[in-house]
Amino acid sequence: MIGKAVALSEAIARSDRGPLPKIKEMVRNFKIEQVTDEISGALDKMNEEIVRSSADDERTKAKLKKRDAPWWHIREKKTAERRREDQRVKGTISFFSGIGVTITLYSLASALVLKLPPDVIAKIPFEIEPLIRVAWTVGLIPIFAGVGHLTASLFIKSAPEQDLRSQLPPRQEPLTPLAN
Repeated sequence: MIGKAVALSEAIARSDRGPLPKIKEMVRNFKIEQVTDEISGALDKMNEEIVRSSADDERTKAKLKKRDAPWWHIREKKTAERRREDQRVKGTISFFSGIGVTITLYSLASALVLKLPPDVIAKIPFEIEPLIRVAWTVGLIPIFAGVGHLTASLFIKSAPEQDLRSQLPPRQEPLTPLAN
């Protein structure tokens, strides 16, 4: 159909006698059955695609639901064991990274010799040497963060607490004497 429209527009553009004879010739060659077959074939393909996508819909329904959910609901809930393991990993990494930073800063501060001109030192409102000597304490921050993560991993319970009422035996009704 589109091809015929393009051919018609080209014929009109090249025609010296005018567009009418070419249009009459194109209309005579126009076969409605062919267009109907093309349209019905395209509709059949669309129907097949709709049926196939609806069959896939059951499988993708959960994915779409996840996509439509807010970002804080998308993540799966971690089990207590997984949270405990994450805390241990974070704590260990942070603890040993802090030790590395502390050792590096301590050795750097002891090997550092500042040769600053006296006029630059006079402009600084604090003493530089004591500050450099305690720069290694910055490494204590990740060490303590690691200790905090490791401690937190000890307090994650593996099973949720049960309600105390559910642990009690069922309540019994008092016995009443039978009347004769």
